Amino acid sequence: MLQAYLFIALQIKICDKKSTLKSSFRILLKALIIPVFLGLIINNLESKILDTSTFQSRLSTLNDIGQDNSLTQRLRYFAGALESFKEKPILGKGIGSWEYESIKYEKPEMQSYVVPYHAHNDFLELLAETGILGFVLYFGIIFFMN
Repeated sequence: MLQAYLFIALQIKICDKKSTLKSSFRILLKALIIPVFLGLIINNLESKILDTSTFQSRLSTLNDIGQDNSLTQRLRYFAGALESFKEKPILGKGIGSWEYESIKYEKPEMQSYVVPYHAHNDFLELLAETGILGFVLYFGIIFFMN
């Protein structure tokens, strides 16, 4: 999808001499604005039919970030993963140990027995479990395959 937008932007730039501002706006309208509005309209229709929340109502919850429990919970998980990494930065705590390790960091905020099984960020979780050595070896393969 991003490649299509880049192609269209490049096409606008190449054809700049031939086309006017009006035709460039039409291309931009077709490629960007129409799909966004169609998506919003379809989302609103779907939410009325299925009685679910709309994109706009979900987006409005971001106004008060302090009240967003999901966001504060994820930030706590991220902070716990970084603290775990700081304790053993070279080799980490061990692969798959985040489930047990997270209890230590989440205990003050834990309600009932809900344990965070994931740090909600693969990079931070892997960094906490395997340390900097495992992190570089694991993700180094992905980045150096080009």
